[in-house]
Amino acid sequence: MDRHAKVCAKVFKEKRPKFDTSKVRNAEIIQEMEKLEGFAKHQYKQKKNKKEIPNSASGNDRPLKKIPKWKKESEQLRKALMAGKGKVELTG
Repeated sequence: MDRHAKVCAKVFKEKRPKFDTSKVRNAEIIQEMEKLEGFAKHQYKQKKNKKEIPNSASGNDRPLKKIPKWKKESEQLRKALMAGKGKVELTG
């Protein structure tokens, strides 16, 4: 009984830290965003290495508009949030 009292005194002396689920959730979102960023970089390298021949017959001679950095980041965040909710969108 004496041993039990010592262990109980030691255990109940310190308060357990509160588990914060938001930290875990945020870490998962950050990991998902890093995966998406890596995927985007990989795709960019593939497009850069691939030489596109303009198709004058179809009328696609105009250059594509560059998407702003903030818009890309916003889309990546939205995709990560949807992936976290379990909704997967295959377009894009």
